[in-house]
Amino acid sequence: MNKNEIKELFEEMEFLNPEALTADGFDDCIIGIVDGAIIDSPIFIYSVTKIIESLSKDMTPDEAYEYYDYNIRSAYFGKYTPLFLMDY
Repeated sequence: MNKNEIKELFEEMEFLNPEALTADGFDDCIIGIVDGAIIDSPIFIYSVTKIIESLSKDMTPDEAYEYYDYNIRSAYFGKYTPLFLMDY
């Protein structure tokens, strides 16, 4: 399921937060929407494994993880910043 399919599904259910942010260039790494008591409003969740695999097309796996850790995981753009599942 890609970002647009997920958005459509949850918008139909009036569940998706329209302010939920995405990580540019990693739509194919979205694995769903997360919600819960400590989350103000539903946001996207990404597979770290898929992100590392995507980045590894252009760099070594170690470089890919370092890039992910510094540039993606550490980025914070407010309460609607996506989450990343360590699924490897």
